[in-house]
Amino acid sequence: MSQDYDHDLGKVKYSITERENHRIITIPQDSDTLIFVMDKKGELLPKVNGLLDAIRHVRTWNKPEKSVMI
Repeated sequence: MSQDYDHDLGKVKYSITERENHRIITIPQDSDTLIFVMDKKGELLPKVNGLLDAIRHVRTWNKPEKSVMI
């Protein structure tokens, strides 16, 4: 379902479900989905951006290093 509107609106970066006591952040990653459950304290967007930055950082670990020709 999250891919139904990708052409018109762009890919889903994350979605947030807010419950009485917690927030649930869902981040699609290729064929997987990361789910984070957190309390409702503090600013939400800095937390989400921190998660996305951490994911980007880890993805760079998985890329093979390019050899440099001198």
